[in-house]
Amino acid sequence: MVELLLSDPLRYADLLLCLQRGSAEVLVDDADGVLIYERIGQAYMLACRDGAAGRRLVDALPDGAELLTLHDVDVARYAAAKLGLGVGGVCHQFVYHSAEPLPEAEGLDIRRLDESFVEVVSAHYKLIPDPVYIRAVLSDGLLWGCFVDGQLVGFAGYHHEGSMGLLQIFEQHRGKGYAAALQSCLIKPPLAEGRGADGP
Repeated sequence: MVELLLSDPLRYADLLLCLQRGSAEVLVDDADGVLIYERIGQAYMLACRDGAAGRRLVDALPDGAELLTLHDVDVARYAAAKLGLGVGGVCHQFVYHSAEPLPEAEGLDIRRLDESFVEVVSAHYKLIPDPVYIRAVLSDGLLWGCFVDGQLVGFAGYHHEGSMGLLQIFEQHRGKGYAAALQSCLIKPPLAEGRGADGP
């Protein structure tokens, strides 16, 4: 099963992680492509050996599919045109192999954000320009902020399907190690629970 995914587990870590968690069901699985539906994030995720296979999988999507994760830019453009969707953006996936967390940055205050931060997060995070989504992530306790001298300088968290992301460091505070500190903080819970984490 899902041999294509297992043939390149780093590239397809996001799909494999959802299957490992049991939050996704396989809709199509053959030698040239895999299509899964991730129930928590309500996203269709696909991997394909080539463009023809990718277009075939896009054609197999049910009516009303609105959120897709793809690994091929040309297939993403085809899907956007066929389904009338915008292309949300390109994410870079990282896989953390160690069982040990990254070292903590000293002098930083990293804490969970609540819904009172919806406006500032929405103003800075443009990859998913949807305040309803941002509010849901905040209300579910999935976003952490990095504070320096009491001021928020950036944030990161988890998407509903479990991938790490939503990373944004405010422009004037970049290059100071705050992103790495947030990622280190977010890696700890999955490691403690004995599960993987991936993220853009």
